[in-house]
Amino acid sequence: MRILHVGWAMSQVGGIENWLMRVLHHIDLERYPMDFMVHTREKCALDDEIRSLGCKIIPVADSISDMRRPVSYARSFRRVLREHGPYDVIHSHIDIYCGHVMRLSYKYDIPVRIAHVHDDLDGIYKSAPKRRSKYYYDLLKSWINRYSTLRMANSRKVAASAFGKDWEANERVKVLYQGIDLDTFANLPDSKSIREESGIPESSLVIGHVGRFVEKKNHGFLVRIAAEVARTEPDIRLLLV
Repeated sequence: MRILHVGWAMSQVGGIENWLMRVLHHIDLERYPMDFMVHTREKCALDDEIRSLGCKIIPVADSISDMRRPVSYARSFRRVLREHGPYDVIHSHIDIYCGHVMRLSYKYDIPVRIAHVHDDLDGIYKSAPKRRSKYYYDLLKSWINRYSTLRMANSRKVAASAFGKDWEANERVKVLYQGIDLDTFANLPDSKSIREESGIPESSLVIGHVGRFVEKKNHGFLVRIAAEVARTEPDIRLLLV
């Protein structure tokens, strides 16, 4: 059973990419060989590791914005399937743009079509440039629901935003949490030495957060939390990584 994953790019900083790498290292690749279709022609941090496991990195476009040229994108998509396929499963991780991938996968007879949404689609629409109409988003969401054979989300909120409030009644919709490998944290670092290195007193309370510095990660809320904590615990440090 050959599987084609569709993503933005295989960088090492994204949660989706890290989750996919954990899957890749734990799955039987002889039984489930996997390739990765990406929307960049630049070399990414995880490319060599993926190729070392016998999988392919296949650029389909220069960027995700190429989907706004549907005719040329469809030709590129078809070329990838012709040169590297056939595939039994396509597993798309590009949120609202899964609609394009599901529609083309249906057209080109891929039997199992998985739309995996990792973000709040309603939130994406609200923060999108004004030129992106609600009609455009509604169209892509309708294609996800029409052409996918399985729909997945990484939380209940995301499932509701992508697949409707009654998603739980649909047996084709599943929530799959993005688990992590806890073995990474089996040996804890020396917190005292890390505090010294960072100039943080041993007595200070530390509130920490790891995430990209983009609006959706809600750093403003973290700052407000720290401000409230500081009212009763003045000796705190807010550490944003």
